[in-house]
Amino acid sequence: MASKENLFARKCSASKVFPICAFPSESIHHYLFTCPHAAEGWNQEWPSLPPPASLTPFLDWLDSPRHSFSISSIQKIIFLVWQTWKARNEKIFKSTAPWSPSTISKAGLAHHQWTTCPRKQTIGPPSSQLISPQEHSSSPPGTHDS
Repeated sequence: MASKENLFARKCSASKVFPICAFPSESIHHYLFTCPHAAEGWNQEWPSLPPPASLTPFLDWLDSPRHSFSISSIQKIIFLVWQTWKARNEKIFKSTAPWSPSTISKAGLAHHQWTTCPRKQTIGPPSSQLISPQEHSSSPPGTHDS
């Protein structure tokens, strides 16, 4: 991902300093979890839960037995991380406020929309368009069955 740290390593940026909080190096983990702006949102939602130590094993951290997150909590964490990343991009590209209470509100709204979105139980073509096993196992046209 195009963090200042990664861009600097590729010689695409003159500095790896994070422009939002002046941290010496903008890593994705820093902005999503340890930057004061992200930590504010994290601490409002989960004051007794420390964020993951690094981004790489994030899915392992979410799935850790010591946390025993519900599906809803996992979804909320993912939506907060996503909205935090979007807030970072809006600050970088549109010069908006780096973090605001609306980031948490947007994460909550996205989670609500996700969980209340009507879903069909089946995925695929309607049953009237399905091919029966007999039709599927027949030889291609122009060939003869043995």
